Amino acid sequence: MHRMSKRVTRAAALVCALAVAGCSEDLGPITATWNQLQATWTAKAGELKKQASSIAAGVKAMPAPGATDTAGQGLLSKVTAALAAHDKLLGGLDTAISTAANSVQEALKTGKVATVQKAIDDSKAAYDAAVAKVASSATAVSALFNQLKTHNAEVAAEAAKAYTAGARTDFSDIDFKPGKAEFLFDRPNTQATLDKLLAFVNSCPQLTVDIIGHTSNEGTPAANMKLSVDRAKAVQKWLLSKGVAKKKIHSVSGKGATENIVVEPDPKSDAAKAMPPAALEELRRKNRRISVNVVTACPKK
Repeated sequence: MHRMSKRVTRAAALVCALAVAGCSEDLGPITATWNQLQATWTAKAGELKKQASSIAAGVKAMPAPGATDTAGQGLLSKVTAALAAHDKLLGGLDTAISTAANSVQEALKTGKVATVQKAIDDSKAAYDAAVAKVASSATAVSALFNQLKTHNAEVAAEAAKAYTAGARTDFSDIDFKPGKAEFLFDRPNTQATLDKLLAFVNSCPQLTVDIIGHTSNEGTPAANMKLSVDRAKAVQKWLLSKGVAKKKIHSVSGKGATENIVVEPDPKSDAAKAMPPAALEELRRKNRRISVNVVTACPKK
């Protein structure tokens, strides 16, 4: 009886061992898949961080905008804020990868391929959502950075003209009320462009300039001539109100629509009527401008 009991016990143990062996699953392939996926995610996060670091270094290396360069200050503020928000998203991406690793490791402990696969799928969905936000943010940050670089290059090019007598700079984004010499300060470009003009005139104490107004083809030649002079005088008055010495402004004049920088159809012509209103207005805005001619240049550095 005792021997029979031992045989039954051994048989039961064998059955249990066979059952366990039959139920175990090969986790090798899915583990290898996960390891490769995790490495890809980590490498992608590293690339995005490197890109952000490069932009941050580029911003840091740029000269600070001048006190009157409100456009440059605004762009710098936007880039700085965008980079800070981007860093937070990069931190969220790291968290997504770390959470995924923990989730998959726990799933591997179950020994079930299906459980591990579900953990990977759930983690991939979270990672994809996080990386999409980071990629979108990176595009926005890059765009702002490029705008700032372009702005700084334009400012530098304009500043260089202050060292050349006879050099001319056109300021086309100063908007006035239609037919009047009153600034439209509700349009941000007006203030920003006036600030750029102020910075140019203040490039050095020795600089003196002529201020010249221009109009579009709208209105009669006589009316346009008067309006161009009035607008040039309005700019002069604004500069003086900002502390510019009167002696720095050599003369103030207007050219009406006699020196357009882009071809603009006559208002009553068929060409003007056939042109989309927005396109026609864009041409007119380019011709409505204030020119600054250097009379006495800044000393060469």
